[in-house]
Amino acid sequence: MKRIFSILFMTTFLFTACSSNDGERGPQGPPGPQGPAGEDGLIGTTIEFEGIDFTEANDYMALINFDENGVEVFESDAVLVYLKVGEDGTADGLPVEVFRQLPQTYYVEDGEVQYNFDYTFFDVNIFMDGTADFSNLDSSYTEDQVIRIVIVPAGFAETTGVDGTNRRGGQSEGRCGQNHHLRQPCCLPGRHQASGAAGGYGSPGQRHHGQRLRQARGAQDRL
Repeated sequence: MKRIFSILFMTTFLFTACSSNDGERGPQGPPGPQGPAGEDGLIGTTIEFEGIDFTEANDYMALINFDENGVEVFESDAVLVYLKVGEDGTADGLPVEVFRQLPQTYYVEDGEVQYNFDYTFFDVNIFMDGTADFSNLDSSYTEDQVIRIVIVPAGFAETTGVDGTNRRGGQSEGRCGQNHHLRQPCCLPGRHQASGAAGGYGSPGQRHHGQRLRQARGAQDRL
């Protein structure tokens, strides 16, 4: 018992002897060197167009050129298109606009109407597609539309880790057995004959497929 008491006494004495005031804190050291500047973040670009009309005269489409609107788009960038569908009250005295991302499909009395789009890094093609007779639609479907286009900066991945080679033919193929990046009409949605549409015309993307290939080739020749 005396031994245990002696050990506790010595331990308390040692802790008491070792503890002391830390004294005053010394002056703060000089600041370290400035670190390297960080890279600028990528910010998307939004452009908006009001008063767009889809009519028989323009084949119910709107072709918007990026360069003509002062917007630079790279081949790897993503392009999103939104259609204004209404308003929801006000904020700071201004209307709160409601947008929906394309494609959007509406069902009318004689069929369906779809707003859709395709794009290259030269332009974006916004068009109406479907089975309804567009000439009989209420003007709210075709006139004075508000379109918002968002360009999202992006870069191609170095590798996806996916082997897309067609094992039967030893060649990578698109969804139609062709390279779908050439924008073959059969490979993209909305590229079918619009049966029942005004005049039975094909989709805008199909009508301008050759034109877009010529534009792309012309741009390559300029490089």
